[in-house]
Amino acid sequence: MHYADGTASDYTFTLDNYFAASGPENDAIATLSYVNDSSPASNGGVAGRSHHTVYVFYASVPIIPGREVTAVTLPPNGANPPTGRRQGMHIFALAVG
Repeated sequence: MHYADGTASDYTFTLDNYFAASGPENDAIATLSYVNDSSPASNGGVAGRSHHTVYVFYASVPIIPGREVTAVTLPPNGANPPTGRRQGMHIFALAVG
């Protein structure tokens, strides 16, 4: 967190894997019955859709009371593992208040 007075504070948070139910670190704010992917249709299913429950999680971090937040620095995206799947988080919304 970067504040208007020129100071900054560090924060740490954990986001669970969207393919698994949340652990003690996160709250699931949305549960979906499928995820879009590049799979062909099978068993009467829909092409491009994998029927696996997935989750959207919420995480919060504390700010220093009374200071105006001017910027938030997010952690860098993870490395590409040998599987070719991209690791990292996807931010859909960010709010300060």
